[in-house]
Amino acid sequence: MIKLRDSLSRKLTVMNMLVSGATLVLASIAFFGYDVITFHTGLINNSATQTQMISSNAVSPLIFNDQPSAEHTLSAMRAAKHIVYAGIYTAQGQFFAGYWRDLPVQQYPLPPFKLEQNERYWFSAGQFSRLQTIVFQGKPVGVVYLISDLGSIYDRLKSFTVILFSILTASLVAAL
Repeated sequence: MIKLRDSLSRKLTVMNMLVSGATLVLASIAFFGYDVITFHTGLINNSATQTQMISSNAVSPLIFNDQPSAEHTLSAMRAAKHIVYAGIYTAQGQFFAGYWRDLPVQQYPLPPFKLEQNERYWFSAGQFSRLQTIVFQGKPVGVVYLISDLGSIYDRLKSFTVILFSILTASLVAAL
């Protein structure tokens, strides 16, 4: 009789822990999904702010053909550690000035973009890219091209995983 009771008690304890663990994992997946969506939206909004600032400060260098000033404007991108590349192009699509996080190994060709579009963004190959038209007195005078890695989402994923396992471990110990 005692053996049957111990067995039933263990089975109930294991079931309780499995249900608690599964519930925590499902809740964590939901929170992570929400975090990814808000990160996506935040990245789009932040890049819009960055390209707008570059665009505003690049008008004069483009009009007066002052490449050093344009490069100085782009050098502010050093503060954003996930920006891989920022470039300013003329309205004809010619490279004008650029910022590279690492050594300037290549000029990124300007993707197909109609100046009337005003802006375009996309995710591809672990990167986020954004194009924005530089406008002066209602006329397009150039384009800002911004490329960012997705390192911040990977950093968040690592932190989230550590938090998940800590909470899961503590909860299962409490349930036991």
